[in-house]
Amino acid sequence: MPLLMISLLGLAHAAAPSPTQEALYHALSQRDPAPTCADVAALTTAPVTDLTYVIENATQPPWVSIRAAECLVRDHAAEAQTHITGWVGTIEQRGLALVALHLIDEMPLDVGLAIGSAALAGPLAEDAQGRLKSSGQSEIRALVTRVTEP
Repeated sequence: MPLLMISLLGLAHAAAPSPTQEALYHALSQRDPAPTCADVAALTTAPVTDLTYVIENATQPPWVSIRAAECLVRDHAAEAQTHITGWVGTIEQRGLALVALHLIDEMPLDVGLAIGSAALAGPLAEDAQGRLKSSGQSEIRALVTRVTEP
């Protein structure tokens, strides 16, 4: 019981986490060494659901949500596209949006184009322009040109 209480201290008040979500939270909260996304994936059979829960509910330590977002974007961008689009569409989730924009070249191209377009149309357009201009994919870079043309 004390372990459960300690782990819940870092989670916001939401539906109680499943044992898998608690395991993900514990793994992602480790300071050093940080778990790899492969380590995290080995803990769950429903990665999008479980990582999304952690992202939406972890409050401490501050890197837990960011690490979960990195794994969601790197390994499950297509399945999590709706969530990622939500991040780039709100100023309140700027940190998560910046993770997604930073990793845009690791997404499937069609997903990256959709996320990039949504980011350019939202309140984080300035952040998005800076990142998308430096993309390694010409199609992603072209999004910025289309938006900034007179």
